[in-house]
Amino acid sequence: MNAAGPIRQIRVSAAAAAFVWTAAVAAFLWTSALGHRSVVALAVAQARASVRKDVAYRRWAWEHGGVYVPASQETPPNPYLQVDEREVTTPSGRVLTLVNPAYMMRQVMEADRERGGPRGRITSARPLRPENRPDAWEAEALAKMEGGAVEVVEQVEKDAPVLRYMGRLSSEERCLRCHGAKGEAAGVRGGISITVPMAPYFAVADDQAFRLGTVIGLIWAVGLAAIGFGTARGCRRVRERQREHDARRALEEELAHARRLEAIGRLAGGIAHDLNNLLSPILGNSSLALERVPPGGELRQDLEDIQEAAQRARALTQRLLAFGRKQVLAVEPLDASAVVEDLVPMVRRLVPQGLEVKTELERGLPPVRADRAQLEAVVLNLAANARDAMGGGGVVRLSTALEVVEGDRAARAGVSPGRYVAVAVTDTGSGIDPAHMARLFEPFFTTKATGTGLGLASAHGTVRQLGGTIDVETTLGGGSTFRVLLPVAGSDEVVAPRPRRPPERPRGGSETVLLVEDEPAVRRYVSAALASAGYRVLDAPDADEALRIAERHPAAIDALVSDLRMPRVGGRELHARLVASRPGLPTVFITGYPGDSAGAEHPMPDGTVVVQKPFTPGDLALAVRRVLDARACA
Repeated sequence: MNAAGPIRQIRVSAAAAAFVWTAAVAAFLWTSALGHRSVVALAVAQARASVRKDVAYRRWAWEHGGVYVPASQETPPNPYLQVDEREVTTPSGRVLTLVNPAYMMRQVMEADRERGGPRGRITSARPLRPENRPDAWEAEALAKMEGGAVEVVEQVEKDAPVLRYMGRLSSEERCLRCHGAKGEAAGVRGGISITVPMAPYFAVADDQAFRLGTVIGLIWAVGLAAIGFGTARGCRRVRERQREHDARRALEEELAHARRLEAIGRLAGGIAHDLNNLLSPILGNSSLALERVPPGGELRQDLEDIQEAAQRARALTQRLLAFGRKQVLAVEPLDASAVVEDLVPMVRRLVPQGLEVKTELERGLPPVRADRAQLEAVVLNLAANARDAMGGGGVVRLSTALEVVEGDRAARAGVSPGRYVAVAVTDTGSGIDPAHMARLFEPFFTTKATGTGLGLASAHGTVRQLGGTIDVETTLGGGSTFRVLLPVAGSDEVVAPRPRRPPERPRGGSETVLLVEDEPAVRRYVSAALASAGYRVLDAPDADEALRIAERHPAAIDALVSDLRMPRVGGRELHARLVASRPGLPTVFITGYPGDSAGAEHPMPDGTVVVQKPFTPGDLALAVRRVLDARACA
């Protein structure tokens, strides 16, 4: 899964949405910017309504015979009005005159003009009164109306924006009768001119446009913010899914890798067992043959080569067992700093003179439960790898520290969260190629020109068998750090290192030994090895035959040497049956399965010793002598 494609698609979609949203808002703003046109239409409607209102006043007046008003300088008697009772006198002596509806309209318009509203006036192309004379615009409008126009509208920009409106004012038959113009046709006599100041309208429109623009701008900003937030959230979700997918895939790969290693470990343990059975007669018989061949000669050289190859094969099986976590460990509480400090002289001899060995050992660390020899082997193996990584000189640093491993780190390392003692081996070499990191602990994988590729695999297997792990940090060109993490053992007292004593020389004897081994080659080799040590050997291929031999020799069996795993009846059950009649029978168990002697989980009967295959005649003779002497001292 690649997050770049979906993220790019989300961003493209977001950009398109932002563009569409901006275009929509801009279109709405442009539409709202036409507010001036709207208010012009509103002003035209108001002017038209004003004309209709004035015409309605005029019609009402002549329908009711006119309106009398006090005669004054503003409203003198109309000489053009030829009707009876044009003037009347009230009982109180006031003189009233019949006002022309058109004059009434003009006076109303003049009074309304003073209040700041639309300004209206009656005008005519052929005025009878000078105040009805049209201005230039009104003259053009009247000409258009005589040409058939119903109304004339124009927006005039002078000192201040105004709307000019001209509505038709038609003469009617009654008007002609009152004015004495009989026989003259009714028709357009003039117009009502309305002037509407546009500044108040535009002010309202601008205020509404500002408010609307502010609201739309906020909505636009909120919309863009929502698009941005949705884009960021979508990209974050895609990245989170990518990380989850990568983490899940990494865990699946780690699990598959762990399962492969576990399967290889089981296979390695089985192969080691079979190799041990095969190597036992090879190693043992070559040792016996060397004892009978005089020094010098090609035959002795051939036997020595066979024995050396068998020893190397035995070391190989031990590494396979370590990788498979099936080796026999003598676990005890240890001070990791003390173990590393004891190894420093050996590490200095291991690395060439061009390399410097430094230590950073923390004192007072809690103990760890480990096998001293195997822990030393792990550290030496890591030091040898550090040496090989620095061809032109550098520094090998051995350090110890207390670390707390929790959370993701514990999950990645495959260990339980808690306190761990870290034994680190750091080099300043070339680092490790990231392509090789996943295969570091695989058996037979190596980047060196020579080597089996079992060093790190066996070291990792040993540490895992102790409940810990090996953590690796590396940088190409910047060196590597291999950190061995061992769980803290609690309050156990640290066991002081035992002084190294020279190996014990095996002693033979003349006792009778019952040998039980189902592998013919191994049985012949063990029988010959015991016989060469002076023992009398009674051999049997299985437990049933051994029990029959024991019945025929009720008092002549001094020790039992038996394979632990045999068909039908194994070594444990055979020992239990024999000690029923021979209490305390000294017994040596031989086995090719390391788990058979793995301590508390597989306890052995008292007075017994386990010898791991492959073993030399000396190893076997030493074990037999030990159990016999222990019986004698009891």
